[in-house]
Amino acid sequence: MNRSDFAEMVFEYLKSNLGSSVDVCHDRDDNSISCYRDSKNMGTLVLDNIYHDYLEADPQDHGQMLNRWASYFSLDQELDSDFEYVKSRLLPSLRPNSSFASLFYSMGQENFTVTPYCWDHSTVLCVDHQDFTTIPDNKNIAAWGRTMEELNALAMSNLLGITQEAEFMMIAPGVYIGGWCDTYDSSRLMLTDLFGLLEMNGDPVAIIGSKETIFVTGAEDVNGLIDLLKLGLMACDNPRPLHGLPIVLQNGGWERFDLPPAHPVHKQLVDYHREIGRRRMPSAQQ
Repeated sequence: MNRSDFAEMVFEYLKSNLGSSVDVCHDRDDNSISCYRDSKNMGTLVLDNIYHDYLEADPQDHGQMLNRWASYFSLDQELDSDFEYVKSRLLPSLRPNSSFASLFYSMGQENFTVTPYCWDHSTVLCVDHQDFTTIPDNKNIAAWGRTMEELNALAMSNLLGITQEAEFMMIAPGVYIGGWCDTYDSSRLMLTDLFGLLEMNGDPVAIIGSKETIFVTGAEDVNGLIDLLKLGLMACDNPRPLHGLPIVLQNGGWERFDLPPAHPVHKQLVDYHREIGRRRMPSAQQ
């Protein structure tokens, strides 16, 4: 199934399952589907984000996936305005800054609050529903009557609550991958104490491959750094890549990771930055 056929299938499924009171609109320019009720936007599905998930899933699960996407639009969007409903479901999503351009392409970035976290990375608040997450807009956030500092602290507390232990797996000598696999692996870079539990040579160096994938090795581990950069590039070919650049944990915070020209991995790091920069270009993501 190609992208055009997939878009048509999802479009027809939503039209037949959401009822006549919902207008389903397919924007072919950015390959997304938005639904409206009484001229109010009920949400947007970015089809490129779910196309690969559908192809890789067991065909027996395809019906369940379509139901889940339809349920996103069936959700009472006013729930995101109800702080009592939201407060236990609020979580942070940490991503490279470049990912927000496509994330908010259809919805308007000015309607959302993005909080800078560290070099090249920022966070956005998410509401974790049973089968999917939503990103509350500024209107919903204002309805909660809390400051962003309070909300970010609550989201971090919730993230800590679903992170019982450091679930890292060693995939090469001195190289680890997060093992939670719940779409908040990248966010756990914000739980910096976790990384002091890993046996590695030097300060932790990390790359975000996707929301579900983080790679970590030690700053003094030459072979580990080579493997880390290879894994970062391999992650670019997986569904929903975030094209992360390496950051290093120093003095309690994440910073840009650089190497001097004489370092044996310097050239690989420069090449990695160049390739990630190329892949972040909109033309490379078509």
